[in-house]
Amino acid sequence: KNKPFSMRLFYIVISSLALSLGSAVGMHCQSLSLARELTNKSKFKQPLWVIGTLILIMDAVGDFIFIGFVPQSILAPLGALSLCWNTILSPCFRDAERTSPIAIFAVILIYGGTLFTISFAGNASPDYSLEDIDGFFRQDSFRIYATCCAIFLLLIALHGYYCNKNRGYGMYHSCGMAGCLGAQSLLFAKITSELVRHAVIDGKAEYWKTSLLPYLFVLTFVVLLMIQSKLLEWGMVGEDPLVMIPIYQSVWNIFGSIGGFLFFQEFQFMNLPLDVIMYTLGFIITLLGIAVLVKQQVFHNQHGTSGIRVDLDELEMASLHDDSIISCGGGISITTSESQFSASVPDDPDEPPSLPASRGVTV
Repeated sequence: KNKPFSMRLFYIVISSLALSLGSAVGMHCQSLSLARELTNKSKFKQPLWVIGTLILIMDAVGDFIFIGFVPQSILAPLGALSLCWNTILSPCFRDAERTSPIAIFAVILIYGGTLFTISFAGNASPDYSLEDIDGFFRQDSFRIYATCCAIFLLLIALHGYYCNKNRGYGMYHSCGMAGCLGAQSLLFAKITSELVRHAVIDGKAEYWKTSLLPYLFVLTFVVLLMIQSKLLEWGMVGEDPLVMIPIYQSVWNIFGSIGGFLFFQEFQFMNLPLDVIMYTLGFIITLLGIAVLVKQQVFHNQHGTSGIRVDLDELEMASLHDDSIISCGGGISITTSESQFSASVPDDPDEPPSLPASRGVTV
């Protein structure tokens, strides 16, 4: 904190790049493990999933230490850097994945917007005592922020329940709720990190001896983190993480930045109104890069691959019998024998048949 702002900014960027790399690797390991396992095998018995979880745990510890020294209005935009690592690392975890020029352009926008944003953010991160934090919770600005978050979560829950009765909660519902709750877990993580740093580094542990508030903050942080992780896990099954994670990160960035401004009053350390305008501009550039990344990946998923999808239930039922044949129409048939199957496709079909795609496997 005693370093010049330019030097502290350099340390912040380097540390954030390292931590976001760990987050991207951990989530890719978990996603790859879930995609490979078609059985009901426990996640804890999947080595790759366990490795990804351990990486995420170690990364979370680093994040916990890091956020105590950085304003939350800087922490939120820095979270977008993990999206760039997802794009860069995706070909390493997916053989068929290639990084397109549009994706590279999106990564440049995200990096540029993030650096632009944090350059105009507040250049101070003061120490907060328990009395300061307690006072923040009593502000009208926090009550407005908490009310907006509650309304946002309620609207998503109602939309998923009433508008998607047949399909249930989808990826957008999981990403929206996880992003909003993730921003709240960031807020309580920063609060907890501040109090832990006071106790460990500064030797001011009286808060932990005379009040239950620090323990309540820790409990709230852990509960929010668990709910957020569960929502992400639900949304990850059967979905492309390169589409899901950017949507989650966008919601996380928005609520995280607003939370830093309204709860910690970090706008007081900015040169108004210039810094606020430039901060918002950089934030918009970052979100634009995220939007380009999502749109490119959705287009790739819709047009980049082709194949015939066969209902998995039908295939499982047929595999119970020897030499069963499933007729798919259009001259295409599948022959099963015990646990193996093969497909017969005409050389030049006039029109690909329309087959059920739910819970399917690609032939």
